[in-house]
Amino acid sequence: MLKILLYSKLTNELDSTLLYYKLRDITKNNFIVCTIDELDTVLLQCNILEILIDPSASIRLKHTIYADLRKKYELRHDITLIIKGQDKVKNLFFYNSDNSKSSITLENNIALLNKQYNNQNFICITNCFPLYINSNWTYLITSNVKIVFEYISIENISDIVINDQKNRLIMDILKYILSSNLLNIYTIKDNKLTHMQCHNTHKSKGLFIFPDRMLPVKRAFQLRGLDLISHLNKVGLYTDILILGPNNRDLEKINNILSTFVPKVYTFPMVRGVTKGIHKVMRLIETKIRRKIFNINTPPPMTFKQRIDTFVTKEHIKYIETILEENNYEYIIVTGSWFYPAIEQLTNKNIKLICDTHDIFFISDEGSNQTEKRFFYYPKLEKKLELEFLSKFDKVIAISDSDLDNLYKHGQNHCFTVSGSFEYALLDIREPKGKDLKFGFIGTGNKNNQKALQKIINDWLNIILEDNDKHQIILAGSICQTDLAKELVISKPNNILLLGFVDNLSDYYNKIDISLSPIMLQGGLNFKTVEALMAGKPVITTDIGSRCVYGNKGVYCCETDCSLKNVLQELKEIKNWYNYSKSIQNNALDRFDEKNGFQALDEYISTFYKT
Repeated sequence: MLKILLYSKLTNELDSTLLYYKLRDITKNNFIVCTIDELDTVLLQCNILEILIDPSASIRLKHTIYADLRKKYELRHDITLIIKGQDKVKNLFFYNSDNSKSSITLENNIALLNKQYNNQNFICITNCFPLYINSNWTYLITSNVKIVFEYISIENISDIVINDQKNRLIMDILKYILSSNLLNIYTIKDNKLTHMQCHNTHKSKGLFIFPDRMLPVKRAFQLRGLDLISHLNKVGLYTDILILGPNNRDLEKINNILSTFVPKVYTFPMVRGVTKGIHKVMRLIETKIRRKIFNINTPPPMTFKQRIDTFVTKEHIKYIETILEENNYEYIIVTGSWFYPAIEQLTNKNIKLICDTHDIFFISDEGSNQTEKRFFYYPKLEKKLELEFLSKFDKVIAISDSDLDNLYKHGQNHCFTVSGSFEYALLDIREPKGKDLKFGFIGTGNKNNQKALQKIINDWLNIILEDNDKHQIILAGSICQTDLAKELVISKPNNILLLGFVDNLSDYYNKIDISLSPIMLQGGLNFKTVEALMAGKPVITTDIGSRCVYGNKGVYCCETDCSLKNVLQELKEIKNWYNYSKSIQNNALDRFDEKNGFQALDEYISTFYKT
């Protein structure tokens, strides 16, 4: 991004600092000081400009500058202009319109928001140039709404106001923003601020049961659920949702947010089942042994049977029955086959039952006694119970083709793959700068990610640095807070960079050239691997990690020293890195865009969906 400090005029009276900026190399430092007359030349060099207006200029002179900017913008709609205001901003305003009077309407909306919010600061994302500029507001004037992914820090955003409820990109951005906050979403209707509801007039034909809070999106299965419900309603397969969430004020906020794009939202405080005495004692013993002998300070993961006992309660069953009495649904989608007993009474009714597996436990738990140091886990019994429940559904959704193959092998022939959409991870391609490559690993500090990082340290790091001692490993996410990451920085200070938590994916993927994604756990779909491919980054992974993206371009399986050395050599010999990265991205897009990612589910529901 080219940053411009735009002055009304440059004189000899300007201090030495400004003169220094004036002389700096634009391409290396991304900063220039110029007058409005010089802007034409600057516009030819970049498509994203951050503009700061001379703070000493009079209001009249500022309006003159804005008028000139508007003319230049209208000639070059491929430009994104960022006019910087106050840094401390808590609210976003999306304004998108093709109306010829859009600028006037925009100004009226801004006036309304200033009054409603008592002149609080906003970031305004708009596709038309405002008539006037409020110096406290930041304006992103762009026809590419996805620019917000790269520019806005969403951590402190509390309210969003949207004027265009049908804008698909805005809905995609909402999913991204909801990864951090439980915020308020409004629209302007009849010159009033109201909670936004896109589909409240539609009658749904289905219900999606999600036995968790879903928001804010912190884990992959929550993103999966949000992606699924928003997609179905976007394409006109109107589906209500039931959330079993926390028994606090968050549940009301979750309801309000989901009501933005779901016709009818049901929320119910989760009531956990009471663990039977013997099972409680067994789990307590396992936890103590893990802690004292193996130094594992977390309890063992829930088994399939334990999830049934915990989440399938009489309170949940009774509330579901109440919902079904109010509605004439044609289908029900539920996350997790372990929740089947809660809807078992519907088996003989004329309602299609669909299970979105996300995780298939008998696959992911394979070898669990050894890896998780369990002593009261009986895989054959757990597997038998899971397969029995899966067979009860009319359709079972696998998240990856590798999971689908496993289900087929176990006689589950009523399944199809729905990977979902990863379009949110699309980024502009950036080529490596020189021969010193940046390798990246992103993740939370959980046990599995620490195992993956240990794999990088033990098996890959030395080979990477032997190839070039100036290569760099960049870590992002809460994995950076672990002792393992901190010790790594101390041992290799010149080769390790800790980014910590990043506001958005672009902050990470724009800094790396190659993604390291060693997967140690079988089953499912590794979201980080797919996100890297959608960003155009080649992925170095393990045999297990390559299975869920088998056939995708840019995926390298490295189980031996020799294989990693060969991959590094192959990557160094790439002559046109832009074309190579673009081909990775296009190949991933063919498989993981919204249309293809949900095609099987859309086609199935459409066969009986009655409008």
